[in-house]
Order: sequence, then structure tokens, then C-alpha cells
Amino acid sequence: MSGFGANIINEINHLPPYRVYGQVINIVGLMIEVGGVKGNLSIGDHCIIYARNDRRVTCEVIGFAGGNALVMPFSPLDGIGMGCRAEVGASQPVVFPTPAWLGRIVNGFGEPIDGKGPLPMGDHPYPIRINPPPSHERKRVSDVSTLGTH
Repeated sequence: MSGFGANIINEINHLPPYRVYGQVINIVGLMIEVGGVKGNLSIGDHCIIYARNDRRVTCEVIGFAGGNALVMPFSPLDGIGMGCRAEVGASQPVVFPTPAWLGRIVNGFGEPIDGKGPLPMGDHPYPIRINPPPSHERKRVSDVSTLGTH
């Protein structure tokens, strides 16, 4: 199959089976309260709030109150108000890197921030959060790391 057709199939295979939406019901300082998502979020999960100016604001769940999720944004709150739609993100966020990512600068979400355009998606998912291997299974440190001048 051609590269273009394979990319389309890859994109379709990575679509979530369904989406869960809630809405902004309260904002106090930087903390946003999202209702209508009870049972669909846990601490550390992400959600996307659709601001009124067509901007998406990614947030992380930091707590719960009265059956609602309390979330903190990763970017400014401009355009977010009462009733804005909130989409529950994947509970196990993953990235799909390829060798084309080498030398590129990406943020913690696997998004390019170097101004060189979008990143191609690979075929194999890698979780963003993963537990480190047990200490007894790790290799010993063998080389000295230089961290600057003395």
C-alpha cells in the first residue's frame, strides 16, 4: 500500500472508539471545574476545553469536588467561560514517533515546538507515562556525564 494510504489507515486505527464530553461549570483563579464527566476521569488524566475563540486548552485533572472534576490548564484561559465544552482525553496518552523525529524539538505532549512543521506519525504507540524499570534490572552507569565547566 502506498505511504499516503498507509497513513490514512494508521490515523483511523488510532481514533478512540467514542468521545465523552462535559462542560465548564465554574472557574476560580486558574482552577476550572468540569461537570458531566463523573466516572470518566481520574487524577492525572487530561481533558481538552474548547474556548470560545476556537482555541483548545489542554488541562490536567488535579482533584474532584461535588462529583465534578477540578482541572488546571497548561496554557492561558483566554476564551474559556461557563458552558464551554470539555472533552475527556485518553486515559493512557501515547505518542507515535518515527526516526524523522530525531533532531526535532517536541514538548511533553509530543507536539513540535521548533517551527519546522508537523511530525509524522509512526506505527507503534509509546506511552507518555511509564514506570521506570526496577533498580535491580537497570544497567550500571559506566561513563562520566559532563554538566558544564568546573
